[in-house]
Amino acid sequence: MKLIFAPVFALVIGFAFFAAVRWIPYFVRTRMAPFDAMLTLADVKADENVRARLEAQAARRHVWGAVGTGAGYSAGLMASILPDPTVFDDAGALALAGLFVGSAVGQSLSALFPVNPPHGPVRVTAMQPHGMAEYLHRREIAVEIGLAVLGWASVVAGTLALTNRVDIPVSHETGLALVLAGALLGVVATTTLVGQRWLLTAPLRAQDEDQLVAADIVLAVGLRDLFVMTISATPLAASTTWFLPDRAWWLPATFTAAALVSVGAALGVRKRPNLAPVAHRLTARSRTA
Repeated sequence: MKLIFAPVFALVIGFAFFAAVRWIPYFVRTRMAPFDAMLTLADVKADENVRARLEAQAARRHVWGAVGTGAGYSAGLMASILPDPTVFDDAGALALAGLFVGSAVGQSLSALFPVNPPHGPVRVTAMQPHGMAEYLHRREIAVEIGLAVLGWASVVAGTLALTNRVDIPVSHETGLALVLAGALLGVVATTTLVGQRWLLTAPLRAQDEDQLVAADIVLAVGLRDLFVMTISATPLAASTTWFLPDRAWWLPATFTAAALVSVGAALGVRKRPNLAPVAHRLTARSRTA
């Protein structure tokens, strides 16, 4: 009976999160905010045609993000409570991680499916490939890679300690926390890096310059969605190590330091005009023509 109740409970709560994100007026009203912020950050002047395309894409991103939020929270909650359905108070961190991951994955995947895809002859920018460093700051890329390395290194160290294959002087609780927190961080950071590469390899296709500007802004927002996912998961991974009994002092210190560094790197980025290089170049040319 408990094994039936746990998944049903998780699905109901997940649908509640989906409904909240999908229909609460605040989330509907602010769905264009990431695109407006990217236009400002990249110094791109959007005309009416570009804004119309972005507003349509923002509506799709909002729906996909709501679906990802509900599905991610349900998956995280079920993964937490199925091993022991009576322990609901330990499900918070993994369920929240599922919420952030699901939301970011859903939002970023919407960038691969434009609302008004080009038909007929298209203009393809693959002849001028762009790398990650033209959309994200190098320190942000370094943070993503560093968090992935930290996560998987923690998994390896914790596994070796738990299986006694290497004489690592840590308690069972510390070894288990290394595996759980490291896996959470490693999976999220790796998903971010793979997802960003997936988005970048998809060529920008358009029939006119307005469509090309809009596509580049959508790509830039999708890449940043995934970056924010990793930053959001880092404090959650650190929180799983804070209240463990009989754990080494360096465990929460390491993950907390990683969280502070990653959040600091995200907040400390200065404005740079080529965060959407194609859109910036095209609109800058039209202003000087």
